Amino acid sequence: MNVIVDEQCYQGPGIEAATIGELAQIVCQETGGGEKRMVVHVVCDGAPVAPDRLDQVLADAPGQYSKIELQTQPLRVLVHATLAQAVKVFEDISAKRETIADALEAGEQNDAMQQLRDLFGTWKQVQDCLAASVAALGLSTDQLATEAGTLEEVLDSVKTQLTELKDAMNGSDFVVVGDILRYELEEPFQQWLALLNRACELSADGSVMTNGST
Repeated sequence: MNVIVDEQCYQGPGIEAATIGELAQIVCQETGGGEKRMVVHVVCDGAPVAPDRLDQVLADAPGQYSKIELQTQPLRVLVHATLAQAVKVFEDISAKRETIADALEAGEQNDAMQQLRDLFGTWKQVQDCLAASVAALGLSTDQLATEAGTLEEVLDSVKTQLTELKDAMNGSDFVVVGDILRYELEEPFQQWLALLNRACELSADGSVMTNGST
């Protein structure tokens, strides 16, 4: 069996691993050079493994194939790309606050409420992305802190506005909803953007992450 890692023949530990998943983990540890890496593409006997088959193939014994090719990337690079996209997405939804407020002012409540639900759905995805990225980078609360405060402090600061927004929506007080979107959420959104940019900046620092990982 031939094992190719990042286009180089691999003869290190893990060749006798029980599964391709174990092999991938060992390969990342051995070739990381002190930086966490992750397998991003697997080719078995010349056939690329589709994402929906990856878990199945990772459970296979390496000996089932004559040639296994693994492509890896630094986990930090993957996290950085994800955070950079999250920053762009968050900037886009932040700009939509004015659009939604304008729609409410024009009496287009149904359309505005749907846009608002979409906005907060996307914001939740961005929050989850930030939390996962912070965990992957192994960042401490102090490292992520900005002039706006820590992640916990920013979360606490937005709770009041979100509670007021929910109450206004439940009471169909669309004037208040529009005002909160246009004015009260301006600072919390800027705080969130600062946290995302800080995490993105840290993910670009090669000294942030050490130790190998799949």
